[in-house]
Amino acid sequence: WKTVALPWLITNSTLGSPRQRFWQDLFKCTETIADDCKELFYDKQMIEELNLLSNRIEQLVEKLRSLSGEAQSLRQQVGQLETERESLVAQLQVEQADALKLKASLGQAEVAVEKSRNLAAQEKSSLQGTLDLFRRENETMQTNLASRETEVKRLREVNAQARQRIEGVLERLPGAVQQEMS
Repeated sequence: WKTVALPWLITNSTLGSPRQRFWQDLFKCTETIADDCKELFYDKQMIEELNLLSNRIEQLVEKLRSLSGEAQSLRQQVGQLETERESLVAQLQVEQADALKLKASLGQAEVAVEKSRNLAAQEKSSLQGTLDLFRRENETMQTNLASRETEVKRLREVNAQARQRIEGVLERLPGAVQQEMS
């Protein structure tokens, strides 16, 4: 106990702390008592238990240091992850704003396309009406032309018949032959 546990406890206590003073005072007391009752302090089983306790304390202190370092590392990782998360949130907000702008732009484009389609449909309807009107006029003119050509043909035939009659009448007239000779 005196050679293992107490020196370790004294050196691992904070310098000048009440704990260190306590252990130093205890160590001094045990030295004076140990001189009086050596067999009491040097009980073999007790020394083994104290050695085991000392080893266990050392393991716990080492584990505590390891866990403390690991906790610090985890805090740094959490900080980095938090920074990365904030960056990703900002990026997401920017992308969402861009998506909203694109959606609005797409909506405006769709409205413009619909207006253009409606205007084109109106123009097509108007042009179709004009085309139908011209077709009807053309058909009417074609019909009129055909009837006039038929009329002209009939008039030519009537004219030819009238000429033949006139010539027939002129031939029967007494002075007609003489006129042709002179």
